[in-house]
Amino acid sequence: MGKFEEAVICCRRHLEICQDHGDRVGEGRALYNLGNVYHAKGKHIGRLGHQDPGEFPEEVKALFEKAVQYYEENMVLMEEISDRAAQGRACGNLGNVHYLLGNFAKAIFYHQVKIREEAGVADPIFILCPALLNLSRLSGLKRWRGREAHVL
Repeated sequence: MGKFEEAVICCRRHLEICQDHGDRVGEGRALYNLGNVYHAKGKHIGRLGHQDPGEFPEEVKALFEKAVQYYEENMVLMEEISDRAAQGRACGNLGNVHYLLGNFAKAIFYHQVKIREEAGVADPIFILCPALLNLSRLSGLKRWRGREAHVL
C-alpha cells in the first residue's frame, strides 16, 4: 500500500498513549511496529534498484538503521519485562535488517540469539526452520562475498 508516513504517525501515537498509561507491553508493540514500518519502507524503496545486501543507497540504509534503532529499543524493553518470545521476534528482525545492511556477522549473531530466546517458547519447527535457513543463507553469502562472519 505504501502509506508509510501514515503508519509512522499511527505507531508514534500508539507509543505515546502506551507511555502515558504505563503500558509496557503496548509500548513494546509500538516500538516493534515502528521498526517494521521503517524496515518495510527500506525494502520497498530498495527493491526498485535490486541491490545486493549492503549496497543500498544511503536513503535506504538510513531507513534500515532507523528500523534497527526501534527493534533494539523493543528488545531492551522486552528483556525488562521478560517476554522471551518478543525478544526472539526482535532478534529475528534485527538479523534480517543487518543482513540487508551487509552486517553479516551481526545478522548471524541475532539469528542465533533468536533461536536461543525462542527455544521452548513455541513449536520449535516454526522457530528453528526459518532461523536455520537464515543462518544457512548467511553462511553461504559469507563465503560468496568473502566477508568475515562466524557462526557460534
